[in-house]
Amino acid sequence: MLGGTTLIIGQFLLNRTGSISVVIGYVVFQVALTLGCMLLLLKRLNHDERALDEPAPATVAVPA
Repeated sequence: MLGGTTLIIGQFLLNRTGSISVVIGYVVFQVALTLGCMLLLLKRLNHDERALDEPAPATVAVPA
């Protein structure tokens, strides 16, 4: 949702304020929000770091 509207909102903020600093602040806010969500996902109870190191099991099609 944020990624697709970033250009539109950024241009709106630039036109409204005339300052690129507001646009930079908006992008920094998006980065902080993304980082916070990522950290919350990593703190989930069912998160297993070992699963990231192991390759996914191969699936074999069994003929019927």
